[in-house]
Amino acid sequence: MNHTLVSTWEFGGPLAGLSPAVAWTLLALAALLGVAFAWFSYRHTPRVLTRSRRVFLITLRTIFLVTLLLCLANPVRVARSTFQPETHRRLAVVVDRSDSMTAPDNRRRSRLDDALRTWRPLIPAAQAAFSETCFYSFATDLQPAASLEAALARTAATGETHLYQALASLLNAPRGERPDALVVLTDGLDTTGETAAAFTQHALAAGTPVWFVAGANRLRSAPFVRVRELRAPATALRASEFTLDGTFEAFSREARVEKFSLWRGAARIAGGELPLNAGYNVIPWSTPIATGEPGDLELVLRFGDTADAPAAARSATRVVARNTIRVLFYQGALDWGFRYLIDALKTDPSFELTSMLNPALNVTLSRGSRAGGAIGRLPANVRGLEAYDFVVLAHVFPAQLDDAQQQALLEFTRAGGGVLFTSPDPEALPQFDGHPLGELLPVVFTTTDHRAEDDDIPTTDADGQPLSPRKIQLLMVERAARRARQSLDNTAGSAKHTLTPFMLTAAGRASPVFAKAGAADADDRLAPRFVDYATVSLAKPGAEVLAVHPTALDPETRQPRILLATQTFGRGRTALLTTDGLWRWKLSQPSAQREVETFWQQLMLWLGQGREHGVRFVNAPAQVPVNDTVTVRLSGLAPILRPEIRAIAPDGRTTVIIAQATSDPESPWEFSWKPALPGAWELNVSAAGAPPVRIFPFATSQPTGELAQVPPALDTLRALAATTGGTLLTTEPPSAWRAAKDAPTTLLGERRQPRWDVWPVLLTAFCAYALELILRRRWKLL
Repeated sequence: MNHTLVSTWEFGGPLAGLSPAVAWTLLALAALLGVAFAWFSYRHTPRVLTRSRRVFLITLRTIFLVTLLLCLANPVRVARSTFQPETHRRLAVVVDRSDSMTAPDNRRRSRLDDALRTWRPLIPAAQAAFSETCFYSFATDLQPAASLEAALARTAATGETHLYQALASLLNAPRGERPDALVVLTDGLDTTGETAAAFTQHALAAGTPVWFVAGANRLRSAPFVRVRELRAPATALRASEFTLDGTFEAFSREARVEKFSLWRGAARIAGGELPLNAGYNVIPWSTPIATGEPGDLELVLRFGDTADAPAAARSATRVVARNTIRVLFYQGALDWGFRYLIDALKTDPSFELTSMLNPALNVTLSRGSRAGGAIGRLPANVRGLEAYDFVVLAHVFPAQLDDAQQQALLEFTRAGGGVLFTSPDPEALPQFDGHPLGELLPVVFTTTDHRAEDDDIPTTDADGQPLSPRKIQLLMVERAARRARQSLDNTAGSAKHTLTPFMLTAAGRASPVFAKAGAADADDRLAPRFVDYATVSLAKPGAEVLAVHPTALDPETRQPRILLATQTFGRGRTALLTTDGLWRWKLSQPSAQREVETFWQQLMLWLGQGREHGVRFVNAPAQVPVNDTVTVRLSGLAPILRPEIRAIAPDGRTTVIIAQATSDPESPWEFSWKPALPGAWELNVSAAGAPPVRIFPFATSQPTGELAQVPPALDTLRALAATTGGTLLTTEPPSAWRAAKDAPTTLLGERRQPRWDVWPVLLTAFCAYALELILRRRWKLL
């Protein structure tokens, strides 16, 4: 806040209520009249006076009259101490430089030109309301700019509009770097498929109002619906399942539905209806696909219900015969479930198991499932994890893994791997908050998820010296082992520790994880049973809960406690099991029964089957404009292994394309392709030691993406602005800017000093009057 000391004057009598300048002016005029009256009084006297005596008497009377006027005016010197809230506010002006904003119409005017015509007259009001203005431009990414002209001069990477991602990156900045308000010049189009919900949450959490300046011109598109992207893995394992992801793009003049269907040869395997709103629509869609036997799996997406409906997009996946899933099993603390889980995987030839124990346990594994089946340390880089399809972290504390190991697991999952967390410890899981591995957990933790323990882990010794990380790990392991022994003793000696069955959600009943072989009833599913569990009740947005506790509820949210949840992370998948290792369930069953093993094997198969091997398309466009150059990136290849690429045109002609090396280790090769003919193309990529992969983009002569000429999303912008506390700007500055400029001032204190009843003024008036009377008598003027 700003503290200020302000001094002013106040007057009484006939001058009360007037401003100090006016009051002093009137007082000065009255003093001049007093001087004139004094001069007139001594212009003619009964006796002749010398000039000096006359001037002296005029001066004395003038002094008396002025002091008398001063007393009648009652001037008071007022000193006020005030404070005003800090007015340093930062405005970010964000300019959309995507192709849809810069494409000219028949008058050679773009939407950006229209937005600037609205914004430029508002710049003085913005400068008055905000003490600092910074500038950014965005299209595919957000870039800072030194000025508005510099933001307008951006020309690179404008083929897509990442509106919500760009604004969210500003709102997620640290408090000192985050702007206090946003002004966004845009047409409201976002070509990434993201919705406005996530951006709205960021804006509300940051408390940042957003004002939009919409741009429009005469470009208009005919209604259309098409597939922007259809993503399928290049390879998949036999007898497994993968997710086919698609993104639909449409423009409609009215609300309606569009039917579509997915075909595998002559068999319709999926379909549905797209709900189209009036205006521009970007709709994501996904469906599970069963792979079946080895071979080429081609899928065709059609707009319509019949097999002769026009094809909109195609995909191809090579189903490979490799039926071994490579598992890395890391046990952070010993518990009784370790043995049974390991045995469940070792008895199934589908798994190639590599296991290790936390080094702090000082325990050596006697055997593995294969030669070299035990390692000493969890890899600290992605390259060390590439030999596995997924990783199991059993009863792990975040302190047991350093930042490099956690970051390696993060990148491993983002690239397509899987991670399974298992822990019944109510303290271990919440500790992942703030660590890299916390991003992989499909749940968030509330205050009721943290249980206080009497035996908290100390961080210092008896002398107050900090314990080493290894010592803290050992204490954690000892506590976990102690709990496991207590749990076993309680189970053996008390009947109250009964087995509790999982309650499956709708997603769990449909999942292959709980399928029961040979069940006559489709609703007959596996029902794992447990005793110990960690209290978690809130799933992350986008996560899928497969099983919950049948009776336990969170006291705050009133939601059932989560037992098994999954989420997609990048191209990979993660899962969390909050129960014990289900070993009591195994002990309660006859020795010949295999339900526990079946559950573990099906869970691991489901987690590990999504990892792709061989060549992969990093970006696979479903539709491309004719004569437009597209850069396609490839991954899954060594930088020294140049792939062979062939483009097959709709008329059957084949063109060989030369791949170029890149500096990106995640996608070491790329190639440029420019379709010359409209229709269905095939891009075939092959490399030594890897099966060939294909995509089937459609080349169209109609504008797509940024150049689709869809109208501005004015209703969306207006709703977003209202939600965040802003408006859609027109010709007048918003009232919030004027309020910010006129911040209220609070009075801290006031000191008043009257200037008329002080003794120098009164003494001066008395002396002047008395001296004048004495001199008049002495000079015989009375």
